[in-house]
Amino acid sequence: SYDMSSGVSPVELERRLHELLEARLEERIIELESALEYATQKLNEKEIRINWWEDTARHVPHHVPETSGFTFPLDPEAALKFSQVVG
Repeated sequence: SYDMSSGVSPVELERRLHELLEARLEERIIELESALEYATQKLNEKEIRINWWEDTARHVPHHVPETSGFTFPLDPEAALKFSQVVG
């Protein structure tokens, strides 16, 4: 039998341990969800840049003479910012 004067009961210790583990797991889930959201955002940014470069490469041979220099009206960073505002 358990003597109440000596401390916390085994049942109470088990309950507290369960609560502690549950709280730690919930914190870890929040951390992982945040990391996933950040990684997804970075992936979307990279996909936008890739699409911009692919579109640019596809149009360059049709619009630019070989001997002339050129600039693009919308660079990848501007395209990314535009897509974040629009989409």
